[in-house]
Amino acid sequence: MCRGGPIRRSSAVWSTPSALSSEGSETLSVKIPAAMKRALTATADKENMTTSELVRAMLTKSLIDA
Repeated sequence: MCRGGPIRRSSAVWSTPSALSSEGSETLSVKIPAAMKRALTATADKENMTTSELVRAMLTKSLIDA
């Protein structure tokens, strides 16, 4: 276990709750199709992550790869 909580391994990136910005966090609400939400939830379940963790990992990877 690390200082911010357990490390969760995803095929996308490694993340911890403490990996969120030191400047705090913001809430971003995005309207997506219901089928996309179901797909995200199913993928998160397979990766043993919450949907929020998965989406943060996907956004992080996208920004790193940009």
